[in-house]
Amino acid sequence: MLRKILFLPLFLTTLPLFSQHNIYYKIGGEFQAGSGDFAPYLFSANKHGISSVENNSGYLRAGIFKGFNEEKAFSYAAGIDLAASYNDYSNYRIQQLYFDLKYRCLNLSIGAKEYEGEFKNQELSSGGLVWSGNARPIPQIRAGIFNFVEIPGTNGWLQIKGDLSYGKFIHDSWLEDNFNYQYSFITTDVWYHQKKIFFRSKESKNFIVTIYAEMAAQFGGKQRIYKDGELIRTNVDKVNLKDFINVFIPGSGDESSNLGDQAYFYGNHLGSWNGIFEYKFRNSSRLKGYFEWIYEDGSGMGKLNGFDG
Repeated sequence: MLRKILFLPLFLTTLPLFSQHNIYYKIGGEFQAGSGDFAPYLFSANKHGISSVENNSGYLRAGIFKGFNEEKAFSYAAGIDLAASYNDYSNYRIQQLYFDLKYRCLNLSIGAKEYEGEFKNQELSSGGLVWSGNARPIPQIRAGIFNFVEIPGTNGWLQIKGDLSYGKFIHDSWLEDNFNYQYSFITTDVWYHQKKIFFRSKESKNFIVTIYAEMAAQFGGKQRIYKDGELIRTNVDKVNLKDFINVFIPGSGDESSNLGDQAYFYGNHLGSWNGIFEYKFRNSSRLKGYFEWIYEDGSGMGKLNGFDG
């Protein structure tokens, strides 16, 4: 059956507020109406969970932000981004709230902040396999080198960047409201960890190669198992300092972990090996190709399964 839908975007506008202090604000919104069961996927893809999947919905959002002063070795940035939604799981939300610090090439970010997938075209619906930007920002502490810097002794031919973070999911109430309590399990109070490292050849050359690896993990939490609508078992995985180390360098869980984490690796891990090959033409246009080799265990990480992944 042919479905009709009307899409009325109010494009997000960025305007300077105090240019001498690098402060600016954003305001915008989006509304959609139609007769189908759900809105087309492309309306919510790569929007950090701000758009609803309902066929009649919309939102207005406004935020104020301060960027880094790149001329100073030490600088800070901050932002708050609020949204009001119609026909969504939440009428009001804090979409972003963060505080960032920078000292030379070192960075620290605290709070919930929207991050784009690395090197992906955000105008397409095909986000990254590990991190896509389709869900709301996760409150986390993130540290590392966020922008490429030259590795000493390579004369600029090899550059590096990378970061790691720990955070916690805040979607427990949504899970509990939308979970099927008949035959399955629900896990809440879950922690989050991610890490990435990148190596790039000389950016000023026509041909540029970037190789990087990224991993993300869920760990801890409370698992409730249901059968015929009745709670039959609860497993609580308490998190301690050792667990934060076990997800950073994957290792087996101790006796306080569930049996699966004791037998294999602690936490639910997902990662990928990635490569990007880019050629810059004289007219400033670029041709770029990339690959992602996704893995969930050691055999996939070591490419022991052939072309699987």
